[in-house]
Amino acid sequence: MRNYIKNNPLKFENEELYIIRNQSKKGLGIFADGDFYPDFILWLVKEEKQYITFIEPHGMAHESIYGAKAQLFKKLKDLETRLNDSTIALDSFILTPTNISDIDGGVITKEDCFKNHVLLMSDVDYVEKLFIGVLGEE
Repeated sequence: MRNYIKNNPLKFENEELYIIRNQSKKGLGIFADGDFYPDFILWLVKEEKQYITFIEPHGMAHESIYGAKAQLFKKLKDLETRLNDSTIALDSFILTPTNISDIDGGVITKEDCFKNHVLLMSDVDYVEKLFIGVLGEE
């Protein structure tokens, strides 16, 4: 991520960007299917809007892209709607080193992963895809 930001300075020229390491069992916990403390919180301020994104590097060989950790983004979007504040966007992503052939029996596509906020770290553009997802760009 550091290299991506360094190599794309114009994309972040008028933005504030913070990446916070969340403390396990002591930091910000999210209670979706038990205690869940995402490893990182990405906080991006662009114009008047704050994008708060929980990021979890996580192997997916034994979990589904339809499981609770991957689907956390839906609960956060529901919370975002209930907050009724257009200046705050909540989201989450899983960054996985797992090969796509080892996820969900190998029957899913990269598009399935992206739609479910699971990014494959084997893709050279996974950090760019993260920022596209965070900002809601297509």
